[in-house]
Amino acid sequence: MVKLTRKNAAEFLSELKKDELKEIASMYGLPVSGTKDELVSRILSNAKLSDLAKILEVKPESKQKEDVKPQAKQKKQDPEIDASKFFKEIVKLLKKITPPKVKNEDELELYVLGLLQGKFASRKIEVVPQTIAVSRGKTTQPDIVVGGAVAVELKYIKGADDSDRGIGQAVKYASTYPYVVLYYYDPQKRSHHSKSALGKNIELVVYPK
Repeated sequence: MVKLTRKNAAEFLSELKKDELKEIASMYGLPVSGTKDELVSRILSNAKLSDLAKILEVKPESKQKEDVKPQAKQKKQDPEIDASKFFKEIVKLLKKITPPKVKNEDELELYVLGLLQGKFASRKIEVVPQTIAVSRGKTTQPDIVVGGAVAVELKYIKGADDSDRGIGQAVKYASTYPYVVLYYYDPQKRSHHSKSALGKNIELVVYPK
């Protein structure tokens, strides 16, 4: 696995699209304006190599030996228990929120992504948006994945087709992830949804109720 240094970190970041760099910058609370080179420079100046390594999937040179023991401990944990806990927390959060008015699914994703990152950041649980996952070579990916185990699919409902597509995607992701949360932003109440059509590991949350 490639070791991450400041030099090759700049090279890896430069290979990403500008929108992907903006996503990374927003994860660190950095401004997302400016040119691609400015974004790369801003990220390198403010982010730790160990954090960038997780996003870029490379191993930082100075942490190579220290990372072995934590990884071994993680294998001893029961991922099913953790996934179930994340799943319940995410469902509870999404049922509780009153989202702002958004124009499209991109704005909805940014809002929910910020909520989930804020909730799980202190516990060092990875919250991966679709743009980052796609940059890692995963072509079919939910909007957000929490802890590598809970898929969150967001839909701005403008018609029946949107809700049908959401159900289809949720069922598909349920074969890959232990749990799936399907969130409908449906201000005009146009969705036709039935929880009976979903599996036990899928939870449908609709706003407004």
